[in-house]
Amino acid sequence: MTLDDACSSAVPVHRDAVVNIQRTVLVINGDDVLTRVGITCALCHSTVDNSSAPGIGRRLDGWPNRDLDAGAVIALSPALSATMKAVYKSWGKGRYAPRFNLDAKNGPQVVPPA
Repeated sequence: MTLDDACSSAVPVHRDAVVNIQRTVLVINGDDVLTRVGITCALCHSTVDNSSAPGIGRRLDGWPNRDLDAGAVIALSPALSATMKAVYKSWGKGRYAPRFNLDAKNGPQVVPPA
């Protein structure tokens, strides 16, 4: 399956349609191949106004996303050890430990507005 297949869930990422995702796509043997995926600040600092349904509506940039469990998302990375995954999973919704990647001190705080 390539990123251009209609049934691929990667199509929005490939087309830069997901606000909080950065990606690298390379052409390999004539096919677009997603080689790297990362998150941006908007993952935690953007939400919606729920005007259409819960979790769906107009985007509110800079607002804290307190419904998101950012640690659980980060813990999905296969590059992390089990110990690090446990730390990330301990944060809970709407929380983030800004110094953890710098000095390994786990002190989750409520995500502030950007």
